[in-house]
Amino acid sequence: MKKIIKIKEPLKIKNDVVSDYLVLGHFNVIHKGHYNLFKKLKNFSFMIFENNPSKLYTVYNLNERIENILRFNPAYIYVYDILRLNLEADEFIENILKKLNFKKIIVGSDFRFGKDRSGDIELLKKHFDVCSFPKDGYSTSEIVNLLKTGKIEDANKMLVNNFYYENEVIKGKMLARKIFKPTANILDNKALEIMSGSYASMVKYKNKFYKGITFIGIPKSFEDNKSIVETYIFDFDKDIYGEKIIVYPLHFIRENQKFNDIKELEKVINGDLENAKKYFETFSEDEFKP
Repeated sequence: MKKIIKIKEPLKIKNDVVSDYLVLGHFNVIHKGHYNLFKKLKNFSFMIFENNPSKLYTVYNLNERIENILRFNPAYIYVYDILRLNLEADEFIENILKKLNFKKIIVGSDFRFGKDRSGDIELLKKHFDVCSFPKDGYSTSEIVNLLKTGKIEDANKMLVNNFYYENEVIKGKMLARKIFKPTANILDNKALEIMSGSYASMVKYKNKFYKGITFIGIPKSFEDNKSIVETYIFDFDKDIYGEKIIVYPLHFIRENQKFNDIKELEKVINGDLENAKKYFETFSEDEFKP
């Protein structure tokens, strides 16, 4: 069983567990540049950060980031709460890093740490054997920009696993029942706002995958103020309120728009269905990486 260790105060004694490598970073997403490095490592641990004020967007919450990292089979994942323990860079080195027993630190080329982001790689190198992992043409900021502009397919090509939303199914406004069939609604729990609109999607429910269409965002036609992820799942008629699903948007169909009446909405949604079905005619499940 993997160990998750939350660091909430300065460490008083040196850790007696030895890891060859300690990988430091936020890991908002895991792209192929990360993968090219991680697959070469053995006996390594991660330190990730929560409540990081320098991160203006959150692709995945803390638990999701931990789950994404666990796929790489690390020895430990240390979770460092910056809000609770905002140490100066030198204090972070002396009271945290030097108390963890490892042989080498691995960080991104632009890694900063400590209060007011005052520490950098050069400071780390004064105390440790440090190497930075190459970006290999992959960039978290570029992936985020692709998601914001509806280029979901390009973003997914750069990611190790497809971008997803995970949450419990809740009751919506029941408008979909008037048009075709019920939809599965989950709240959008991300600080990152991807391009709002309709997507062809895959849905995971109880370890089985289904095709569908998903609307993501705040509907312009109704008085809503919360972003939702609403999915019509093909060939599915189960009552799953209160159960978790994972939604993977795969292909952007159209932007969010305002409708004058339900007939106009029905016409556009039927067009979304046809576009999604055409997309799935050439969809290769070999390229899908849940």
